[in-house]
Amino acid sequence: AYFSRQKRFKQGQDLFAQGDVDDKAYYLMDGAAMLVRVTEEGEREVGTLGPERFLGALALIADVRRLFTLRATQNLTCLIIPRKRVLSDMVSSPEFGKLFLKAIALNVVQWEETLLRQDWALERGLEGLGASLV
Repeated sequence: AYFSRQKRFKQGQDLFAQGDVDDKAYYLMDGAAMLVRVTEEGEREVGTLGPERFLGALALIADVRRLFTLRATQNLTCLIIPRKRVLSDMVSSPEFGKLFLKAIALNVVQWEETLLRQDWALERGLEGLGASLV
């Protein structure tokens, strides 16, 4: 946590919005937040996240668009982790870099395995397969 800063969000406040491009990851310490996907039909609640959830790891290594809005459903505290510090630590500590990249790769594989269990990827053929499956 030495390279992060703690921030509090009030109920109803967005931590980030769908479409945003930023350079931060978030670790929820307490409280709860809801993932919201905006579509042509309006907002759709995708799920709720509670304490000890880490999200946004890919933003620590590349500019990526947020696929969801993250909105506090109650007052919450999170650690905000900036890319600049993580990249600096990856350069100064190759062991940290290896562990960090391994954690990101495992998250991608877990996400793709979830999609496969739901047949989402298989229904789309090669277009539905992700980086770890091709």
